[in-house]
Amino acid sequence: MFLYIILEVLLPSSLALSRDLDLFQAVIGGQAHLPCDVTAPSSDDSVSLVLWYRSNINAPIFSVDCRNGPLENSQHFPSDYLGKRGTFDLSTRPAVFTINPVLPEDEGKYRCRIDYRRARTFNVRMKLQVITPPTSVVIVDQNNQRLRNIIGPYNEGSRIVLRCIAEGGKPPPAVTWWRSSVLIDNHYMQIDSDKVENQLFIDLNRQDFNMSLTCQASNTNLTSPKNVSVNVDMNLKPLDVHIMYAKPYISAGQRVSVQCRTSGSRPAAHLAWFKEGQLMEGSKDVTDRNGIWTISTLVFTPSSDDNGKYISCQTMNPNFPNFTRQDGWNLNVYYKPEVFVSLELSHPSEKLHEGDSIFLECRAHSNPIITSILWYFEDNLLTSNSTADIFVRNQSIEIKNAQRRHSGKYNCAAENAEGRSTSNGFQLNIKYAPICKDGQKTAYTVSLNEGVQVTCEVDADPTTINFLWHFNNSVESREILSVRSDGLVSSARYIHRQHDDFGVLTCRGQNSVGVQKEPCRYSLIPVGPPDPVHSCNVSNCSSGSFILECSPGDDGGLPQSFHLEVYSSESNVLLANLTRLSNPVFQATNLPAGESFYLIVYAANAKGQSQGVRTTAKIPLSAKRQLGKFSSSGLRPLLGVLVGTVASLVLMAIIIVIIIRMRGMEAQPNGKGDHSTSRMSFHQYDKPVEEGSHSHEISEFQNRFNTKDLDTRSSDCLTTEVNHQDEYKMSTPV
Repeated sequence: MFLYIILEVLLPSSLALSRDLDLFQAVIGGQAHLPCDVTAPSSDDSVSLVLWYRSNINAPIFSVDCRNGPLENSQHFPSDYLGKRGTFDLSTRPAVFTINPVLPEDEGKYRCRIDYRRARTFNVRMKLQVITPPTSVVIVDQNNQRLRNIIGPYNEGSRIVLRCIAEGGKPPPAVTWWRSSVLIDNHYMQIDSDKVENQLFIDLNRQDFNMSLTCQASNTNLTSPKNVSVNVDMNLKPLDVHIMYAKPYISAGQRVSVQCRTSGSRPAAHLAWFKEGQLMEGSKDVTDRNGIWTISTLVFTPSSDDNGKYISCQTMNPNFPNFTRQDGWNLNVYYKPEVFVSLELSHPSEKLHEGDSIFLECRAHSNPIITSILWYFEDNLLTSNSTADIFVRNQSIEIKNAQRRHSGKYNCAAENAEGRSTSNGFQLNIKYAPICKDGQKTAYTVSLNEGVQVTCEVDADPTTINFLWHFNNSVESREILSVRSDGLVSSARYIHRQHDDFGVLTCRGQNSVGVQKEPCRYSLIPVGPPDPVHSCNVSNCSSGSFILECSPGDDGGLPQSFHLEVYSSESNVLLANLTRLSNPVFQATNLPAGESFYLIVYAANAKGQSQGVRTTAKIPLSAKRQLGKFSSSGLRPLLGVLVGTVASLVLMAIIIVIIIRMRGMEAQPNGKGDHSTSRMSFHQYDKPVEEGSHSHEISEFQNRFNTKDLDTRSSDCLTTEVNHQDEYKMSTPV
């Protein structure tokens, strides 16, 4: 044994047979497998001894002695260096020398020496490399902060720098970056004796979201590489935004719900609505659980002012303040026409005068287009009328030679598919010079030396009026200076001093437009007591009654009333006193039949009484006989009572007449003054007829009162009409 060792050492290497040097690797702590082919070169030869040597160690580290028997029954002798770590497996071809576990000091050159019984010694040389894997691999950012698991989030479009550092390892490991299973960076550098680093630079895009990055450190294929992985979290910009609304138009005043959808944002995007750049309130966002999309619903009520305005939906991710996406929509709002009337002229509306030509225009805004326009004046449909100088031309009207009758409220109505609208009333005021106001009093009744207040009212625009008054009659014309004016009303006070002062007062106004063309005229009518009645006729004289009909005379300029007094021609007693307001038609009843009566008729007004008209009437005898015929014995007591009553009344009447006559004489000795009762007018001139003087009284009455016999229609009604002369006047006022 020792001889072989000495020979191996002493013999130069050139004298020994050898094979090429192979490199074998083993990982520290693992197993090293070194092959050595021990097959005999010939069938009649066999192995006698196998020795394993390691560089720097002179003695064999492992021996197989088969000199005393076959190779299968050989003895194995590990050295103290290997101990139980070394084994040699002869069952394989080639045989394999195994070191387990491998220690760092096991690295070096190994030689397998095979001694054959007959053939020359054979040496197999090889090299064992003991590899030490990296002890650790870490990923840090550019701020040297260690990164694990999920990193970020990083904004889309940003650049990130990742440093992978591997510590330890022999030989130094290769540090590489992998994306999933794809190598993306294998540029590394040793930054220290036991550190290797690889820096990764990535400009992130959407495809990098949630990508897995692995840093791998490896210095052998015998073991799995040392690696560490991270997943990249990212903030993503919104991909799209879209307004979802299919209707071609919306109607003003009706609530509208519009939706906007966005997707691709991380975190979920916020949607905002804008109208012409102004933020709109009232929207609500809904996002799916995975944050893939967001839908915003906006509810609003459009108005006509919104037509054509631009509504936009903007999607925003707060992590990208300078990035937005938007979709827009020009509102097509249908609404009823909005109309108003305007005045088209070269001078202001407050200076419109009669005679001007005026154009009114119906200005209308609508969507869709207007299909019809109508005009109204004072709420009545207005059409062209050449007689009235009005010409309607669809959207405008022309008023030629404007007059104050054209003043009033004008409206226009426009219609489209959404409905019909009417403008507010446009008040057109035509300025005009004063004119007389209708319905005012134009006739005034006056007496001599009596003052009268005459009121003049005019219509005018403007209402600041200067009034001028004149008096006119057939003799003269003069200005009235006693005048008071207030706005559209003026009054003048006038006193009639003589008969020539009766005539016409004229009132003429003037404003900024001009002078009143036709003055207001007020007639001054003289007034006095009424004229006597005439053409009296007595009829239907029967059964104690008759009817007296007369024609009225002039009323003296004032309302008049008519009065009838009936006296008994026998006793001069007043039997009836009747009054009529409308016409002189009287019916006297309950008069004794078969008697004659004096009838006195006169008219009266506020200025006094007319002259009286005296007429006589007689109830026919047949009526008296008829009355006597009914006076049977059964009625005699009643007739006696009636006769007594009449006698008493006659006596009282005589006393009253005497008293009244005495008072009248005291008040007016000449007999021409007013009296307290109407019956005095009769008794003053018609005293009771004395015997033998009746014809004289009647003749005197006729001469004084111009009495004439009436043309009676019945022989039973005998009447005469007496007209008093100026010296006879009724004494009792109405």
